[in-house]
Amino acid sequence: SELQYDSKKTALHRKLGVITHERWLTEVSALEKSLQEYVDKNGISFLNLTTIFREESRKKELNFPFDLHLNNNGNAVVAPPLVEFIEKNIQIPK
Repeated sequence: SELQYDSKKTALHRKLGVITHERWLTEVSALEKSLQEYVDKNGISFLNLTTIFREESRKKELNFPFDLHLNNNGNAVVAPPLVEFIEKNIQIPK
């Protein structure tokens, strides 16, 4: 969620009456913790982009202004780690 990496979105959501917490921008969410525990326990590959988004969102906008969808910058941030993840974890028959 952009509320985990973009403080501007947190402020926007707050203005719209959505309850947001500053700690969401720095902490690991309960959902992320649960997913990590589950994949570790079950040997499942997992790609978490929160750290990358936090770093990159300081440099440029990753989402459309009034939307949660990724813009061109956001898609450019996602593509390399996603390709790397697929290449490492998905076996494609030849």
